[in-house]
Amino acid sequence: MRAGPIALMWFAALAPVACSTTEASSGTAATTTSSAAATTAATTTTTTEPSGPRAERPAAVAEIVVIGDSITVGATPSLEEQLALAGYPVTILAQEGKRMDADPGGNTSGTDLATSLASEPDPELAADPAERLWVVALGTNDIGNSTEVDDIVAVVDEVLEPIPDDAPLIWIDTWIAHRAEGSELMNAAIERALDERGNATVGRWSELATDPGVLSGDGVHPSDRGSIEFATLVAETVEDFVGA
Repeated sequence: MRAGPIALMWFAALAPVACSTTEASSGTAATTTSSAAATTAATTTTTTEPSGPRAERPAAVAEIVVIGDSITVGATPSLEEQLALAGYPVTILAQEGKRMDADPGGNTSGTDLATSLASEPDPELAADPAERLWVVALGTNDIGNSTEVDDIVAVVDEVLEPIPDDAPLIWIDTWIAHRAEGSELMNAAIERALDERGNATVGRWSELATDPGVLSGDGVHPSDRGSIEFATLVAETVEDFVGA
């Protein structure tokens, strides 16, 4: 693991220390913080056993970029703490209602965010986008838009296309309690797209979200406990994929 320079965060900070706030053009708040005092919240969580591939060049990872929707927004405090422990600068770009390929109400799509990050170098980020570990946690707001796996794979591929092939990538899958069939269809498409891409792995939120008490009453968003479990899943998937 390596420690890096402080990274820019859209919507959420890396850790609750020395934070300042500005406004990004996408409408997502940006904060910059230090990870020096980050600690893990004391709680009992449910986790899955490590499984799946390893990144092709884990030692080349210089920073972590997370793109997500409201589930990531809710888990941001725990993500800040747990990802900081990995020793990398972390950028979290999360916004409620974010979709993979559409931008309703000016909410920048995952595809456009990935394109911007990959094509417009930010001085606060690593110069080479291939040196980033990309974590995508999208798809929940796209469940039900198509009933064909091939069509969903094509949308997932739009998000993946601007990300360098040699950059390691994690995608956190989806779960809506009252839309199990649509969730499974989305997850099958994510799995297939990542298998075809290579140098990628899936974090299986769908395996945790079905446990009682993990989701809130709407069957979509995590409870307080679930937000911690979501963050733990992301952090453990990162460790399994690129850790020592």
